[in-house]
Amino acid sequence: MKRLGLPQALLATLPARPATPATPATIALAGFAIAALVFTGAAGGGPASAPAGIDPPDRAALGEIHFPTSGAPAAQPDFERGVLLLHSFEYDDAAAAFRDAQRRDPDFVMAYWGEAMTYNHPLWHQQDREAARAVLAKLAARAGQNRMALAAGAGPAKAPTAHEKAWLAAIETLYGEGDKASRDRLYAAAMERLAASGEEDAVRHQHA
Repeated sequence: MKRLGLPQALLATLPARPATPATPATIALAGFAIAALVFTGAAGGGPASAPAGIDPPDRAALGEIHFPTSGAPAAQPDFERGVLLLHSFEYDDAAAAFRDAQRRDPDFVMAYWGEAMTYNHPLWHQQDREAARAVLAKLAARAGQNRMALAAGAGPAKAPTAHEKAWLAAIETLYGEGDKASRDRLYAAAMERLAASGEEDAVRHQHA
């Protein structure tokens, strides 16, 4: 379990947690805004792990989310818990939740997307690109195609909705070729396009 604490200098820049809903696209863009503060020296230090033996927060403490997907209904609760943990910087616990969703539905596209996202820690300028690519390769292998073809929607329709194709295409820019700074900029632009397209309109998150 990895529990990452926000530096106090960054906490002061974040708005109070509102009762109004926010979309994951907005959350993702906020992550890059926070990361920019790190690059300019607004915060110091790195990830702070919680003491061993501390359990992850329960669902009620994480808030609520409505994130429609094409996954099996039995896998949806694990997926949504993973998204909530990801939003709370609980990367290891989020990855475990997404893998639980994959076990319940091995073809659950967004469960692989979610696990891959847990390997990107923009606040601390950390990324395990190879681990994330390995997750996406697992999904591509189930489709009998390579990662880039999967994201482009070519071949077997493993991403059956425009919504899911857009999320896969965005994450391929995050873990694609080039240096990290360039990939971060491309990902931020992809998320802006996703937000502008309205594809994420059905997704809503509300803090506890």
